[in-house]
Amino acid sequence: MDYIYDKRVIIVGLESGIGKAIAKEVAKYEPKELILVDDSENSLVKVAEELTPWLPYLSFKEVIGNITSTEDMRKILFQHKPEILFHTASWQYIETGERQPLETVKVNFLATKGLARLAEELEVDRFIFVSSIKAACPRFCIPSTLRMAEIYLQESSTKSKTKFISVRVGNVLGKDVFLVRTLQMRIANEGIIPIPSSDMEFYFLPLPLAADLILRAGGLGKGGEIYSLDKGRPFKIVDLARHLCILAGLMEGLDIKFSFVGKWPPFTVENLSLEEDRLRPTGFRYIQIVETPNSFSEKLIQEIDEVEALAEKCDEKGLVAKVRGYFPAWNPQV
Repeated sequence: MDYIYDKRVIIVGLESGIGKAIAKEVAKYEPKELILVDDSENSLVKVAEELTPWLPYLSFKEVIGNITSTEDMRKILFQHKPEILFHTASWQYIETGERQPLETVKVNFLATKGLARLAEELEVDRFIFVSSIKAACPRFCIPSTLRMAEIYLQESSTKSKTKFISVRVGNVLGKDVFLVRTLQMRIANEGIIPIPSSDMEFYFLPLPLAADLILRAGGLGKGGEIYSLDKGRPFKIVDLARHLCILAGLMEGLDIKFSFVGKWPPFTVENLSLEEDRLRPTGFRYIQIVETPNSFSEKLIQEIDEVEALAEKCDEKGLVAKVRGYFPAWNPQV
């Protein structure tokens, strides 16, 4: 973790639980300054409150900025001149991406590309991009655009002083993650809680552990690597719901009932198969390095201008067709 000590560190994207967890983890290693960037004032205030235990020893600033705005990001980066940058502002929820593929391409791919170019201009030492394990086998818009971002960062590393490192993370479990918040909301508002099935399992990695491993992977990288974190342990959704009910002081069968409604939509089903990738161990048990074939990487790099032009024209159908050319397994409804 020496790469963080006494350095100016910027974290872009605090809305997700992982962004907040990284901020708290970075604070432990005494950065010279910690700059938190998000387009939500509420998210910034919450993280600032959670960093209170490290005060007055930690110098940090909260800055409002939108990652899709090159003007915002340029102003922020050139004002604070970070040496380390963590990018956690990409969209991760599969359903959102399927409904808004145009915006997903803008946020996950084009905004990441723009942020990387600014980092190169400033000669930022390390650029750590938080991706998803699902990018290994893209079948939906979110993992497809994350894979595109990984490829762009790998290509940038071949000609840049900045060390671009991608870290794939699976499902994380903590109070700020989407699934937990959704279940808590349903428990608070409904007497009957719909659950996919009594035996449906998801793999989860504890949020603090995920943040710690992301920082470690960021220190391991020499530039151009894609790391994949351990997917965690299986956890039944119904067991998680029951635990949250207990924490809320509610009794199953009396205050709360579960309705087993069968399977969730296809985009919620886990696909953590890595048949397209080869994983090589590192010095850390829960971190592996990805050796993946980039059969279309050269084509993507050559066609970036076309992707940008389609996005600028808001040509959603044309953009979807272009992305599907790289990931034919994606079958969108646009």
